[in-house]
Amino acid sequence: MHAEEQHVLSQARGNHRMRKMSFVLVAVGLLVPGIVWAGFDLPKKVYKASQFEQAKTAAAAAGKPISIILTDTATDCPLATNASLTMIDSLDRKTVVVYASPQGDFGKLPPLVQEAFNKREAGTYIPKTVVVDADVSKVICIVPYGEPMALKESLSKARKAILKTTAASSSKGRSRSSSGTAKKPATETDPAPAP
Repeated sequence: MHAEEQHVLSQARGNHRMRKMSFVLVAVGLLVPGIVWAGFDLPKKVYKASQFEQAKTAAAAAGKPISIILTDTATDCPLATNASLTMIDSLDRKTVVVYASPQGDFGKLPPLVQEAFNKREAGTYIPKTVVVDADVSKVICIVPYGEPMALKESLSKARKAILKTTAASSSKGRSRSSSGTAKKPATETDPAPAP
């Protein structure tokens, strides 16, 4: 090969390397903004911790428990984002959902909820969810963060616990209302029932 041919071949190899490097830089450039701007928006049906009293009122009116999800909407972790949205989607039909940020809302939560979040079964990582009855007197269940299959199983158990609790509450309500409508005994001023 002549020197001139080697020079042309060397330039072609250099151009090919430069194109590869440009492709890698463009690909990384496209990924970085997605990571920097990661996070998620809460669905409109989710109450914020500052609206906890409104959530309690809504839960009592609907006869539903309250799910408090402790998570960070500004997370840059796609796994945490997915788990948070999965928890919300899985529980929002059966409960009133309240969002609490670990940075500013945790201390504003009721003591029962704070204690539940600090239990070993709640796990270390966020998101995690505590489900309580509408008057915030009893913890129904705790849903820790987990890999997708483990989270799916935890949410299934949570839905069963919620269903069991709401069924028990509604049957108590029915027995109270039926006992409240019992006939009063006849008195001297009331006419006696016909035989």
